[in-house]
Formats: sequence, structure tokens, C-alpha cells
Amino acid sequence: MKLNSLTIIQKTNLAALGFLAVLILIISFIAVPLINQIKNDGAELAEKKQNIELLYQDWRVLENSRKEYVKIQNELNSLPAILPSGEALKFIMLIENIAQNTANQQEVSATEANKTSTDKSLNFQIGLRGSFPNLIKFIAYLENAPYYNEIKSIQIKGFSAKELQGMKEQDKANLKSGDINSALKISVYQ
Repeated sequence: MKLNSLTIIQKTNLAALGFLAVLILIISFIAVPLINQIKNDGAELAEKKQNIELLYQDWRVLENSRKEYVKIQNELNSLPAILPSGEALKFIMLIENIAQNTANQQEVSATEANKTSTDKSLNFQIGLRGSFPNLIKFIAYLENAPYYNEIKSIQIKGFSAKELQGMKEQDKANLKSGDINSALKISVYQ
């Protein structure tokens, strides 16, 4: 079968069939793999974008954590937890301020340290006079004081009306029946 002996319709059909075969080969071997490669690249790009977003979120969390750490470190550095040597007067003044803020009358005295103890601490005996709720407020303030302290003991005794009558006027100022006298032994660590 020669190409010259074919009719125009047969030649057109043959050309269309050849064009269709070439088109199918192009689609099969070039377009489909190219489309699959584009899909794979798109999925990989989306995964990388998600990883970058997660990395950015982790970086923001890390940066916020670093800022919080610096803030907490500055707060800790501004409030000494251990009473520096030679600053016992600051602690006594703190006790006096706390007693005044909680409406307690106070007497503060230093006591001798335990000679068998290995810790370095200052010991105080604090006498308070006031109401029981004011004592609780005092203890709460003391627990939140900037210096590490420990209440070793508390002794509480109530005032009777008869005891109040026997007191000097200056001693019973702002005291009433039902108020208490407290003795606290406190250690402040250096």
C-alpha cells in the first residue's frame, strides 16, 4: 500500500490517526509525569510551609519563654531571698512595718543562735499584741516577705478584761478584751 494510491479521506484519516497517536504518546510520557511532579512538588512545598510555620511558632514560644525568664530573673534578683550579712536591721524594720500594717503592737529582740546548728541564721523573738485576725495577717505578710524565714514556734495567750485593767495605759492602748499576746520565734537565713 502506497501513500499515493490512498484517497484523500484515507489520507486524512491516516493523518488524524497519526496525530492522535503522537498526542497520546505526548500526554502519556510527558504531560502525566509532569502533572504528577507538579502535585508532588506542591505537596512538598505545603509540608515545608507547614514546617516553617511550626518552627516560627516554636521560635515565638521560645522568645516568650526567654522574655518570661528574664522577667522572673529580674524579679528574683530584685528581692533577695537570703538576708545579706550585716542587714539584720532591714529585717527588723520590715517586721515593724508589717506589724504596723496589720495593726499589731510589736517588740522585736534578737536571740542567740543554736550552736549545734550548721545553718547560718539570725534568730528573733517577736512579741505581738493585737487581735487574732491581725496575727494571721502578720503571719501571711511574713510568709511573703522578701527574705527567707522560718517560724520556729508560736505561743498565743488571750487577754482577759481583768488583765487589761491591771496594765498601764500606754501598754493597753488599742487593746480590748479578747485580744491576744503572741510570741513568735523566727529564724532568718543568711
